[in-house]
Amino acid sequence: MRYKQLDQISFADLEVYTVLPEHPVWSSAAELLDFSFADEICAPLYSTRGPKPYAPSLKLKLHLVQRYYNLSDRQMEERVIGDLFIKRFLGLPVSFIGFDHSTIGLDRERMGSALFDACHHHILAQAKQKGLWGDNKEVWLVDSFHTNGHVARLSAYRLIKQAILRVMNHLKRTHHLLYRQLLLHLDSQPLTAKLPDHPSPDDIAASFSRLVVLAYGLLHWFEKESIRSIFWSWQDRQRQLDSLERQAILFRILTENTMPGDPDDDPNRAYRKRPRKERPASQLLSSVDPDAKVSKKRSITYRGDKIQVVMSAAHHLVLVAEPIAGNETDGERLQELLDQVDQKHKVKPAIVVADSAYSRGYHRRDLKAKGISLVA
Repeated sequence: MRYKQLDQISFADLEVYTVLPEHPVWSSAAELLDFSFADEICAPLYSTRGPKPYAPSLKLKLHLVQRYYNLSDRQMEERVIGDLFIKRFLGLPVSFIGFDHSTIGLDRERMGSALFDACHHHILAQAKQKGLWGDNKEVWLVDSFHTNGHVARLSAYRLIKQAILRVMNHLKRTHHLLYRQLLLHLDSQPLTAKLPDHPSPDDIAASFSRLVVLAYGLLHWFEKESIRSIFWSWQDRQRQLDSLERQAILFRILTENTMPGDPDDDPNRAYRKRPRKERPASQLLSSVDPDAKVSKKRSITYRGDKIQVVMSAAHHLVLVAEPIAGNETDGERLQELLDQVDQKHKVKPAIVVADSAYSRGYHRRDLKAKGISLVA
């Protein structure tokens, strides 16, 4: 696979980079780690036709910098333009004007979490060979951190509408025959219907009921015999699975937010909103990010997930960074996190340090049997 060739570092660039002081992170990373492995393992992700892509080794460095500073794609685009420390780490000329933010986002989606995880552990293996970690007498630190997923707080109506559109738009992009059949058999008018300027409570309730009827009608449409035969003969199994996941999310949102109405009171109100007190505590906040949950820490409310981190205390290397639900209690997966490192690198710590949430009797017993002390 041939990659795009950037302008070579000139003598003027070298003069600028030589004057810069050592960076505490990026200078050491450039000296100790070889990122060229990404060019080989990521090659199948790119087509041999069309314009040549940037080298995966370069973009992997870019993603690491982005995560380190917690930058959005647009912020990362701007940061590369003016930060000489980052340009030196990436091996770019001083005059390089930066990557388009869409390039960063598309490449992250292309790689996926599994390939990022593989790259992470390849880097850890290099660091282990350099002696930066891997001693069975090490101290490992474990903690979790809340994240804000920037999940918009939607009403039940908008949440259901969002889930319906995700199911329909997926068919529109991936299976034109099914989408044409959908438009023929399903009346999508409730998706575009507008309320009066000053709607009454009855108008709002009727509009909500019609949307729910459409949602259940959409799910029932997939069960029709003529549609099932087309759907289950779908050649692209991954896209078929994506459609099933979106249908499952829509069904869950409906069960969590709606309940049957009383047809004797009003035949136009077959469904109504489920009272908030009756909705589950772990209800879905978004059909786009179904893993996002509401959680609280002291007086702060978070809408997102939590990241559980295992770090080597010697050189502050992150060994595992695993996302969990935001409302999941800390400590449940402690042994699972440690086992991940042991399985991939055959390394165990002597001591694990964590806060009191990880101090559980069964953890202490099981870790002691493995020769590991838990300090929590």
